Amino acid sequence: SLGSPDGFKLMPPIFDVLPADIRQRAVVRAVMFATLPPILAASVFPMYFYVLPSYFNTQVDPVVPIISAALILLLQPLSIMYGFFSTSWEPTIPQSLIGVREYLLNYHLLEANLQQ
Repeated sequence: SLGSPDGFKLMPPIFDVLPADIRQRAVVRAVMFATLPPILAASVFPMYFYVLPSYFNTQVDPVVPIISAALILLLQPLSIMYGFFSTSWEPTIPQSLIGVREYLLNYHLLEANLQQ
């Protein structure tokens, strides 16, 4: 079984590629960005059923917010990937709040490594 004294490790060796502090930083950022689509999807309903009728005097078909929320939730995998790739993989370089610079750098590094 895994973790037994006969030599099997609990985690495969792929997890040893990134240092622990970088893995922790990536997980925190991925979780942070993963919460955005559910929050946006939940905010669709008050907007359609309260803001639009109250302030703009418009009515929408009830299926429109459901479809809108579902489409927003489809962004969930992309937000998790962006959270991971927007992490600074260098321990000495501080990461920015949104991580666009880090995302571009990590994307080009990944692309260059995949072309080899």
